[in-house]
Amino acid sequence: LAQFRRDLEHCNTTDVGKRVLVTTLLEPLEQRLEQGQFDDPQTEIELRASLAQTYRHPLAMHEEAVEQQERVVSLLESALGPEAPATLVNRAAIATILTEGGRFREANELLMGILEPIQRVMGTDAVLLENVHQALADTLRNLGRPQESAAMQREVLDLKERRLGPGHHDCLVQRNNLASALANLGGLEGAEAVMNPGVLAVIKLLLLMLM
Repeated sequence: LAQFRRDLEHCNTTDVGKRVLVTTLLEPLEQRLEQGQFDDPQTEIELRASLAQTYRHPLAMHEEAVEQQERVVSLLESALGPEAPATLVNRAAIATILTEGGRFREANELLMGILEPIQRVMGTDAVLLENVHQALADTLRNLGRPQESAAMQREVLDLKERRLGPGHHDCLVQRNNLASALANLGGLEGAEAVMNPGVLAVIKLLLLMLM
């Protein structure tokens, strides 16, 4: 009882709720899956995807989330093939979880490996292609490779403008993201060249007021 009370002092309601969710719902479901209690592969895919999502958020149990997401990909590869759109989407999801868990190098390698098949199978207008380029920009920045990250941001802008048109709101936001990345590199001229003119005017006005 004394040990229990000491342990309880280090717990909060979030910890307790998390443990209850894992032990009463998630782990029993995993055991049923491992025992082969679901004959339909699609059912297993959906259940494992739900497990991965729950481990990812709200539990932030990234290793468990990656494990389940990898099982999803393995099942999809067997059912549809390694380059089916659903397989590629779920491989990209693994990279997202790896990034959230701080495993940037692994995420970067995975993302680089799916760039070419996404473009070949799904086309240059695929939103997934934009998302993977953006994810690569994020991982490269976290790996301390800002120039490569900025280059990926430029790729994202090119893809968005090709799909949506230069005047689309998403493209203007991405243009400013690229300008910010270039400015952080010290390339103010390059940042001015790509920045939304309206935002640039505001920044210049603020700079004048500070002088």
